[in-house]
Amino acid sequence: MDDDNIRAYVALANERAIGYLAVSDTRHHGWLEWDTTDRVNLTDDTLRARVNIIHVAKMLRGQGVGRRLVEAMAFDTDVAVEDISWSMPFSSAGRSLAQSMSPDGVWVS
Repeated sequence: MDDDNIRAYVALANERAIGYLAVSDTRHHGWLEWDTTDRVNLTDDTLRARVNIIHVAKMLRGQGVGRRLVEAMAFDTDVAVEDISWSMPFSSAGRSLAQSMSPDGVWVS
């Protein structure tokens, strides 16, 4: 097994992939508050699962597929969604997803 514990989650519908989440673990992240224009305020070295990339089929975006992938990963790693780290930079859709799941801010790496 890799030191970063790289893994993937796939959302399926009618035997077809409709979403994908790539995850690894990291100890290097900072806290990003949404209203600080992407300035990281504090750092932390807790081992956290990190969303490296998430993709949902375009025609299914906004229907909760990405949210369910992140929730499944959080459940699988036994952490709260707010304790997940997100890789930067965010796409506009990724930022919206992260902000909807953790309205006060997120861990980023």
